[in-house]
Amino acid sequence: FGTDLKKARTLLRAFAFVDNFAVTVRPMRAREIEWSQGPRGVQLRSKAH
Repeated sequence: FGTDLKKARTLLRAFAFVDNFAVTVRPMRAREIEWSQGPRGVQLRSKAH
């Protein structure tokens, strides 16, 4: 039973981590998309490639 509790805790921790990750990454992704849609974004893309 103790091992099950540990597993549940690690799972919860993992979920919390993923949740925080999604919260921080989503706005960055939105900004990236905005940049890529603008003319400046296109220039950045072509330079990167």
